[in-house]
Amino acid sequence: MEPSANRGLRMTTQSPIPWRRPIGLFVLMGLMLLTIALGTWLSLRGQRNQALARAAAQLSAIGELKAGEIKLWRQERMQDADTLSHMRPFEALLNQRSGRHQEAQTEAILQAWLSKQTHYDEARILDPQPKFLD
Repeated sequence: MEPSANRGLRMTTQSPIPWRRPIGLFVLMGLMLLTIALGTWLSLRGQRNQALARAAAQLSAIGELKAGEIKLWRQERMQDADTLSHMRPFEALLNQRSGRHQEAQTEAILQAWLSKQTHYDEARILDPQPKFLD
């Protein structure tokens, strides 16, 4: 009976079941992969948020510059209109133009005068009924 008892001892002292060994390793590898994937996702999300914030800041700066340019352009046009409204020769020509007397000759004189007195290449003058007078 002793030999069979030794055999039983040998069987119980042998290593654990073979499929149990790699489970701990698989769990450890799974946790490591999960940690790497989570870290990568968080990093990419942070980079995306930073890129969006930079783009928003750049667009805001461009918008502010454009708004400033439009404001300056409008001020220049208003100054030009104010200057022209206080010039007697321009007022006389404009009144003559409004009366439709010698329309072609007045138009030519008015365009020549505007091109000499202002920095505009071309000017349009509106009559009281909003339409272009070319």
